Amino acid sequence: MTSDLQRCVAEFERQAAADAATADHSLLADGLAAFERLPPDQRLASDNVRAAAKLFIHLRKRAETVDLLTEYLAQDLETEDEEWARWERTDNLALMRRFEETVEAQRDDYAWAKERLEPHRWLPVMYDGTQALAWWGSGQVGDWLAIVHELRAAVPVDERTRTDWFVLNRTEVAMLAQAERIDDALAAADRVGALADCFPAWEQAEGVRLEAEFTRMTVLTRAGRDEEFDAVSDRVIARLAAFQTNYADAAQGPQQYGMLCHNAASRLYFAKRYERAARLFREATRGNAPNLTYIWLAACEWASNRDRGEVMDLLREAAKRDPSGSVWRQVQRLPELADLADDEEVMAAAADA
Repeated sequence: MTSDLQRCVAEFERQAAADAATADHSLLADGLAAFERLPPDQRLASDNVRAAAKLFIHLRKRAETVDLLTEYLAQDLETEDEEWARWERTDNLALMRRFEETVEAQRDDYAWAKERLEPHRWLPVMYDGTQALAWWGSGQVGDWLAIVHELRAAVPVDERTRTDWFVLNRTEVAMLAQAERIDDALAAADRVGALADCFPAWEQAEGVRLEAEFTRMTVLTRAGRDEEFDAVSDRVIARLAAFQTNYADAAQGPQQYGMLCHNAASRLYFAKRYERAARLFREATRGNAPNLTYIWLAACEWASNRDRGEVMDLLREAAKRDPSGSVWRQVQRLPELADLADDEEVMAAAADA
């Protein structure tokens, strides 16, 4: 039987998928109340745990997610349920920047996967970028790269694994760049694009080629190679325009275009190409963009134009899309918006959902 918790979370996610700005945040408060009313024997039922984990993620209750999943994992679970719960627990540890615990959990997850899962299901255990940064933060990049080398020998690239290999290769680029291994990182970026060439009929092929360019931009920023960065960004902007034209009528074309614009703009933003980044962030906002698109667009607009009213409007839009009410905290961390951190009206806009 579907619980009130499950109904609240499912309805919120249905609304958010249609339009994140108008989704009813009170559904999450109702869901939390429903979770707290569950008797102990129902709280750890798999469907309720999955719904509660989604609820906590929307509310940024990371520690509560870890605690719930740790309790859930103490039970005898079906393989699929344990696979899911392990990944979510590790991811929330990483999001809290609990680096040592993340690495310990991920090592255990990988050992468990090799014992319980077929090789084609091993890749997601190691492919996430946020989780991988815990290895960098704890000084264990070499160990993470060694596991990737092991995976490359054990898991072939085929139609079942190509998406997972894309994610893992993209994460590898970022890890090599963090380690200042610039030539190796650029070679890894080439591997990202080569996946698309292996499967020319793959519907995601052009998106993968663009993502390879984005990873290259990340590496070139890290290396301070500005001219090369600008040449790649010129190429990316032209290819995004072609993508919009060629995939406008595809089922997921507009949604994917918005995501690609956001991903490209984020590289331009971190490279301080604010005006170019702003143009692509604005393209992304034509769709159902996440709150971070609006926050970074506000940072670009303030850095470029010092238009306080525009910044406040953008932060209000971000707040509509963040049921956790944490936009103002994110704003305070951005160097471009540092001189607005004590502006009560701006902070009120960032909290105005």
